[in-house]
Amino acid sequence: MSDGVREVFAHELWADRTSEVPGATWCFVSGDIAAAILDAPNTAMIAERWAEVQTALENFSHKLPRSTDCYLLLIVPSLAEDEFATLRPALDDTLVCRKSLIVTEGRSISEAILSEFPIVASTWIATPFMHGQDTVLDDPNEEDLELLDKRGEQKIAEALIDRARATLDGKVTQ
Repeated sequence: MSDGVREVFAHELWADRTSEVPGATWCFVSGDIAAAILDAPNTAMIAERWAEVQTALENFSHKLPRSTDCYLLLIVPSLAEDEFATLRPALDDTLVCRKSLIVTEGRSISEAILSEFPIVASTWIATPFMHGQDTVLDDPNEEDLELLDKRGEQKIAEALIDRARATLDGKVTQ
């Protein structure tokens, strides 16, 4: 049962790639984000399986056409205080991907993901109105270098400080 997870990621910007990440309950990709989800009934199972899923996510990410930020969402229904230590090795391992521990605490998995992993919601809502653009910066030309010489960071900082002081004195200048 998906508990609404596929619906959370159903937006056209997310592709279901679960079959390509062995061991993951689900995996979705949107642009430069890959989110693998490991849903387990208890922390012991998360502790037992997270490394396997992380390795599968790493291998999968190398096959993607662009550099990808990878996330591994570790989902459990509840978490007793003494169980947190069981998950510490997973949460402290930042070499391959960021981990997020999501405790559903009576919520549906989809509600918990939307609440605890806001990238999904912000991508879902904001991205349709935004267009990606590759930015290429050329080396500074002579004009750029001259401008930096005339208005170096020290002069820019001094001008901002002077303007702030003038504003406080009620004498705003341009």
